[in-house]
Amino acid sequence: MKKVNLKIDGLHCKSCKALIESEVKAVNKVKDIDVDLASGSATLEFDGNIEEVYKTIEDLGYTVIKNENNKTAESETSKKKILF
Repeated sequence: MKKVNLKIDGLHCKSCKALIESEVKAVNKVKDIDVDLASGSATLEFDGNIEEVYKTIEDLGYTVIKNENNKTAESETSKKKILF
């Protein structure tokens, strides 16, 4: 499972948050998304293709601000197996 932080431009209200969360959750292999209006960002957990997520958000009229961090924003903990 990958964890990515996305910067999204155009977020204005709770309706924006709800729309993005519901549409992105419908994308294949997306486990969870949490949009933070205050920071204009979203935290996403998924196993699929990030480009499909970008397209979904952009088709809704928002802009995903892509940078090097978004290309490699997999959290280090998602790369490691924790054994107890």
